Amino acid sequence: MREADRIITIFTSTLGKVRAVAKGVRKTTSKLGGHLEFFNVLELELAEGRNLATITAARTIFNFPNLRTDLNSTSLAYYLIELVDKLTPEEHRDTRIFNLLVATLKNLDGQRNKAILERLLLVQSFKIKLLGLLGFAPQLTKCVQCHRSLIAQEHYYFSNLLGGILCFQCK
Repeated sequence: MREADRIITIFTSTLGKVRAVAKGVRKTTSKLGGHLEFFNVLELELAEGRNLATITAARTIFNFPNLRTDLNSTSLAYYLIELVDKLTPEEHRDTRIFNLLVATLKNLDGQRNKAILERLLLVQSFKIKLLGLLGFAPQLTKCVQCHRSLIAQEHYYFSNLLGGILCFQCK
């Protein structure tokens, strides 16, 4: 690796999370540099290497312009990407996770003028769906202690330790 090269982590629809080398990307004349920014959906060409793949070509398919200009949306988008990065192992192939991330980023990008609470609800929804796709969905339809079905008018409590909702009697 040279000084102008960079190792980047890419989340793909077909390969999952992959680390690859972007050669010369730190040079101002780099053809890849503008494409390999956060919040871009890309079409990439990768060449297999001994340890890491090398990015040989990139084309931007879609970007999220509002995520770059609104600080709240930028912060939330980075958080979504960090969640996917930390919770998925390398080469964990799951198109559903990729599609969920892209759909949520598109939704967040379109909510620039919405209240921060609405955007936070979108992030919470993403987290629950992501955990479900990874096999860690919380139990939200019955009490995790006594297995009693939940009734909409009652108050319930959430237990992180037990991974779901507790009814009033079991809290």
